[in-house]
Formats: sequence, C-alpha cells, structure tokens
Amino acid sequence: MNPLWLLALILPLTILVFELFLRGYWSHSRKRFASLSLWDRLSPNRSNSLRRAKRILFIVALTFLVIALANPQIGTRWEEVTREGIDIFLLVDVSRSMDTQDIAPQQNHKNGV
Repeated sequence: MNPLWLLALILPLTILVFELFLRGYWSHSRKRFASLSLWDRLSPNRSNSLRRAKRILFIVALTFLVIALANPQIGTRWEEVTREGIDIFLLVDVSRSMDTQDIAPQQNHKNGV
C-alpha cells in the first residue's frame, strides 16, 4: 500500500466543498439573469438533476481512482512460485489457398515404387 496517494483524497473533497459552496451562487446568478420560466424556454433540454448526477459521479470516480492508486491490500504475502509445463500451439491456416482441391498422387508401377 502506498499511503501517500491517500493525501490526494483532498482533491475530491475540495471539489465537493467547492460545488456545495458555489451551488447557491450559481442559483442566485441564474435568477438575476433570467426568470425560471425564461430559463425553461432558453434551454428546454437542461436538467438540473442530470447535471448534479454527473458531478456526483465524477467526484465518486475520482475518489475511487485515488483509492486504487493507493493500492490497498489485505493479507498480502510473498510466495515464490515455480511453474512447470509444456506449451502447446495449434496453428490453423485459414487462407484462401486452403480452399483448393488436393491433387491425388500418381502411382508409378514401373519402378515398383
């Protein structure tokens, strides 16, 4: 485990606090710019819940990324393993030349072969 990466958890926490702090500011700024009914006409496909879900998923993904980089492990032990075995390869020719008909060998009765 690399605990120094856990210090990076400050980043998603900072983004979360920043989002919560600015949420009220953005709401107030939108109300000063235009009324709610006008916002619905200006951007009819805008969804506050989808925006909020996107932000939350980003913060959660960033948190999990930082935790993964810290590489937490439980019950780790080093054990040397030796392997023995045989490698088997199976090759299959699937080229067009394999579609041709085989030619039957000619029998040479003169030489007794």
